[in-house]
Amino acid sequence: MTEAILVYRFRIEDYRIRDELHFSSQGLFYVSRTFSSVATHRYADILRMYSDKYLGGSPFNGIKQKIVDSGGREILPTSGPALTVHYVAILHPAFRQIAEHIRSARSDDADLDQVGKDSALHDWL
Repeated sequence: MTEAILVYRFRIEDYRIRDELHFSSQGLFYVSRTFSSVATHRYADILRMYSDKYLGGSPFNGIKQKIVDSGGREILPTSGPALTVHYVAILHPAFRQIAEHIRSARSDDADLDQVGKDSALHDWL
């Protein structure tokens, strides 16, 4: 599944951002972008940037709503202590393997807390 993970931090204006990129032998399949220094009232500004880029400015409330781009990749913001935007290539073989593993664990009555309740995978399965 994940063969390499690249993690880096940077700033854009007053936003502190942490990117985590997951690669398999077939390429990039998952990115988690965390905006760690964003006040809750600024979430709308970030969601508007995603709306402008991917939806031509159409309304997008973001939380628990996803954007699907022309390549079938899904973009899903989640809120918590920090705003995180998940980019998932759901058609990628590595993502399919992970999804199948989770489905199998569910059918075996495994403890889903091990999967991570706030993960993008959990939201899409």
